[in-house]
Amino acid sequence: MSSELATIISKETLQAAPNSKNGAQFYKCALQINPYQYLTDYKSNHPTLQEFQSENEYNQAMVRKLLEEGISVIAITDHYRIQTAKSLKEEAEKHGIIVFPGFEARCKNTVHYLCLFSPNTDLSEIEKKINHLTEGSGESPRSNLDSNQLIDKCAKDWGIPIIAAHILSSVGGMLAVLPSEWCMDVWRNPNLLACSLAQAPSDLDDSSKQIILNKNNEYKRIRAISVINAIDVCHPDDLTSTGATCWIKMSSLSTEGLRQAFLDPESRIRLSEETLPKNKSEILSLSFDGEGFFRNLEIELNSGLNVLIGGRGSGKSTIIEAIRYVLGLDYYSDMVEKIASDLMKNVISQGTKITVKIKSHKPTEKVYLIERTFGNNPVVKNENGQILSDLRPSDVVPKIDLFGQHEIAEIARDSNKLTKLLDRFVEKTDQELSERQEILEELKDTRKQLLGAQEEYEGLEEKLAMLPKYKEQIKRYKDAGLDECLNQQQSISEENTTLTSLKEEIAVLAESHEGLDEDGYDLIEAELLEDDAIAKFPSKERFQNIKKKIDAANIEFRKQHKEIIKTISTLDSFIAVETSGIEEAQEELNKTIRGKFEELGEGEIDY
Repeated sequence: MSSELATIISKETLQAAPNSKNGAQFYKCALQINPYQYLTDYKSNHPTLQEFQSENEYNQAMVRKLLEEGISVIAITDHYRIQTAKSLKEEAEKHGIIVFPGFEARCKNTVHYLCLFSPNTDLSEIEKKINHLTEGSGESPRSNLDSNQLIDKCAKDWGIPIIAAHILSSVGGMLAVLPSEWCMDVWRNPNLLACSLAQAPSDLDDSSKQIILNKNNEYKRIRAISVINAIDVCHPDDLTSTGATCWIKMSSLSTEGLRQAFLDPESRIRLSEETLPKNKSEILSLSFDGEGFFRNLEIELNSGLNVLIGGRGSGKSTIIEAIRYVLGLDYYSDMVEKIASDLMKNVISQGTKITVKIKSHKPTEKVYLIERTFGNNPVVKNENGQILSDLRPSDVVPKIDLFGQHEIAEIARDSNKLTKLLDRFVEKTDQELSERQEILEELKDTRKQLLGAQEEYEGLEEKLAMLPKYKEQIKRYKDAGLDECLNQQQSISEENTTLTSLKEEIAVLAESHEGLDEDGYDLIEAELLEDDAIAKFPSKERFQNIKKKIDAANIEFRKQHKEIIKTISTLDSFIAVETSGIEEAQEELNKTIRGKFEELGEGEIDY
């Protein structure tokens, strides 16, 4: 992609910045228009001649149609003639249409080519070149050169790009008329930069498509050929046909501008049915009003890519930071902000007014002035200089990012910032944003799970690494008889567990009867039935009988309780006697196991 150096301009030019057309931009082009005389001389029965009785009528109708279709660049290409294009060229230029004069050449091997010259080229100079090429006469005089010779002559001697015309046509189309071996050789010529089609490559048969898209190995070029739309235009209505026009982005309306476009077709050529990039907000100009390093400097910027070129300390970074300062844009880090702030203080003097002229295309096309006097807040004005107090710079140019050299270096070192930078080029709906957030949450959970699994995996790996050692230990233990001892120890351990459970249950039972064997303890308290309490009861005798029965029950309860306590104590003693040997057996077995471990050199073992 080519780039243009921003230029220092006068204040009058700065005011005209919105209307200027500097830098590369797309032009709608029709690059194979035939003049009226071509029809009268070679196509006498053509319907166009019945509609237009004179060259002047034809020219005026053609120009009207060009203007209606928004075609701003044309090429007039009669067969090996140039003077026949003069009147149409003059009529088109009178209405502001750029004309590339040229001719359609027919080389010795019958292939047709479009040879175009810069708009300001003298027609007599082109005629001299034609005279050196042709032999014969009639509708299609031939060149005395073959295809490769003609291509090289245009590129090397004349310095113009050459276009292989209507390459699939049976009349002079390279891919249709040349034998395969010759065609391969011509097609691979690096000086052949472009070819013309009446349709998009995607609409072609597979064989032709593979060649044109540079996917056929036999026709493989170092640089893929550029494809433009161009057809023989013999009537104004032909301009509305699919394939009659294309869009070409040129930085200069010249053969060099065409050549640069052909070298970068992906970004500089759009076929007739392709859409152009959408209009975007753009910075038209930047000016400094005040003293200091940029005293009264005014810069006009192109609508596309601008490149500031200069040595160290010439002010490139300051220009960038001045735009950031006027628009009030944030910095990526405190360090970058400090560097930029110090730069501005050292270069821009106090009281200097910096103005950025902006063209916005949404919701409608408007021009704004954003001014900021050094040390104050930015102010937004309309094109006439009236202050728009309800607008901020971010309202005029939303979603703008600016990166100084320090920020670029910082972003390059940080993968998260790189991702964030790329993310700004992707348009997202609310649903997509929601889905993205859900995915991010799922990724966080997955990350935690993976980390946990990794930790568990590492632990298992450590254990697996010990497995051979453990297997060897088991073998040694078996050989020493330890497996029998350990099995026996396991059984004794189970006995101890059972014994402990029994003792705990007996202890709980004993605890529940503690204090019930005291003499003063009654199963049922009979204080309410004392003689004084029931003396006046009508059924006094009945309550006295009840009291006697309760007293007897309490005596019997205490007697039975003493027997229960005695039974619990007897059971506890019996268990103690019966299990007294278990602990001794356990200890003896432990001594045996320790001895065996010591024999194996295991030292202290926790078993």
